[in-house]
Amino acid sequence: MSIPSFQSFLLPVLEIFSDGKMYSVDECCRIIKDKMSISDEGAQELLPSGTDTRLRNRVYWSLIYFNHALLLEKPIKMHYRITDRGEELLESRPSEITRKMLKEKYPEFAKFSSSKKEKGEDSVDDGNLTPEEELDKAFREMNDGLADELLNNLLQVDPYRFEYIVMELLRKMGYGGISDEAVSVTKKSGDGGIDGIINQDNLGLEKIYVQAKRWANNVGSVEIRDFIGSLSTNKSSKGFFITTSSFSDGAFECAKSADKMVVLIDGDTLSRLMVEFGVGVQTVHSYDIKKIDGDFFEVNK
Repeated sequence: MSIPSFQSFLLPVLEIFSDGKMYSVDECCRIIKDKMSISDEGAQELLPSGTDTRLRNRVYWSLIYFNHALLLEKPIKMHYRITDRGEELLESRPSEITRKMLKEKYPEFAKFSSSKKEKGEDSVDDGNLTPEEELDKAFREMNDGLADELLNNLLQVDPYRFEYIVMELLRKMGYGGISDEAVSVTKKSGDGGIDGIINQDNLGLEKIYVQAKRWANNVGSVEIRDFIGSLSTNKSSKGFFITTSSFSDGAFECAKSADKMVVLIDGDTLSRLMVEFGVGVQTVHSYDIKKIDGDFFEVNK
């Protein structure tokens, strides 16, 4: 089973504490995995940020919410236990627990919730995401919009300028070397189907040939076949074919069946790589997400 929505975790997590015992975050994760029939694969699913598993993140924030609503207490570090208020809630046999319920029923949680400057209950997936997931979602949406804007700009630049942009991206991705000769753009004419040449590594042991096409129409198998022929002419076994458009099925089949290593990068992938490696964009704001360093609070032995 895949990971259920965040609010689906709330009631099962609180029920873990119905026996009055203390449980840590990791213990709750192990119990909830079986309780909610989550598969091993689902339990290993990472957040988009890669900082934590989605399972642990949702259990962790469930405990945070309950602690602020005074349904759970922390007698010792990172261990939780149910309170009288929490027992009363379970005794009422709720069919579910939602963020909206916690805000309406417990003023302490409402204060905590408003301090996070949350938007309306319906603004972010009806509360089915943890705060960290909300941030990840907003970050992805902003980057998706930025990638679309980048692609529109790429379609407006001079084709020769586009070739330079592509080569700069490859340099930022780690190709090339420390010398200016490690990356080169060919002349406007007579390039034999090659728009740029870049070293695969700092030592220049092997060169990668690049074709960069600022096109609106799909790239077909004919163009890929011609590019492969250019690689053979230049005695190269590797090449990038990069375009602002997309590739036909025939183009992918042609690249796959070739005796050369040909990597096809379409417009969507190109613009996302430019965002990831900071080409043609600039950082406006940067946020550090911090978490508690448990070792810092340990008594030296």
